[in-house]
Amino acid sequence: MAKKEQAVNLQYFEKKAQNANRKEKFYLDEEEVEFIQYHPVFSKSKRTELIKEFFETARYCGENNIDYFKNYGQEMEYLEFLIVKYFTDIKDMLKDVDVEGHLAVKDTLIESSFTEIMVNEVFHIDEISKVSNDYNVALTRLGKINQELEIQTKLLQQNQNAQKLQEKKIKAVKK
Repeated sequence: MAKKEQAVNLQYFEKKAQNANRKEKFYLDEEEVEFIQYHPVFSKSKRTELIKEFFETARYCGENNIDYFKNYGQEMEYLEFLIVKYFTDIKDMLKDVDVEGHLAVKDTLIESSFTEIMVNEVFHIDEISKVSNDYNVALTRLGKINQELEIQTKLLQQNQNAQKLQEKKIKAVKK
């Protein structure tokens, strides 16, 4: 029997969006008393916000001489922390916490093995891969933007040097 084809409508996309915003409970104890809510599906908007925060935090740390983001391991550690933050109720808990506070909470979550449990046992690998892919795409774009900025800066410097040389020639002719 042939499958009946059907064109999608807006309800199809609304259901997908609802699925991306649903939460489930993960119990932190065997008695199932203490739990945290999490999103089993990582929505695109939250992933975008996560990547934006990652780069803003890296910039902030660089500008404020915070010794972090010095190696790939620290980057991945912070990325995993942000995954836990954005796709659990921890995001609400950190609403008014500054970067230094985030780094302290990150360390606490890592030491308590919570980050490891969420990333390796609770969240689906396909959802983690979406964040990794978004991160890699952002890095590639950032690299291209930086290359373009370097080219533009060199051209600007060349133009400024040419202009200064022209001004010297004009002054020399006037004398």
